[in-house]
Amino acid sequence: MNDSNIQRIEFLKRENRRSKINKMMDKFSVGDFLSQKENDFFCKKIYSKLSMINQVEINECSLEANILKSKQIIEQVKIHDKLLEKKARFLVSTSFEVEAVSVNPVDIINNVEFASEVCGFNDGMFDFMLVAEDLSYGVCIERGEYAFYKLFWGLM
Repeated sequence: MNDSNIQRIEFLKRENRRSKINKMMDKFSVGDFLSQKENDFFCKKIYSKLSMINQVEINECSLEANILKSKQIIEQVKIHDKLLEKKARFLVSTSFEVEAVSVNPVDIINNVEFASEVCGFNDGMFDFMLVAEDLSYGVCIERGEYAFYKLFWGLM
């Protein structure tokens, strides 16, 4: 099999995974996906931004307690004008990559439990990340080895 066929198969596999994400997010109004290259670049920008944000540790006694406390913190985010006026991306992990899905940010904040299930946060497998497309705000709970970390900017 030549290189172009391998690339085409990988592209189609990723498109299939994106289709599955779309189906999982049926409670939300989901917009378009970025191209695969743009998506990967956007995710790199987010992680670069996170490295500059002051972390607040969430250190409960167990994984389940950390997850519960984190969701309570997310639910306390007030519906700011910025959430209403800015497009946002919700990061969803597959086994192979992270997809930045275009969403209505108010839907995510109002449905934290379902959103946490979709992105893998409830299973302790992935971080919870809702970020403006222009990176002007972010609502992130990052999983560390021994604790979780709150990284919010632009809304407080």
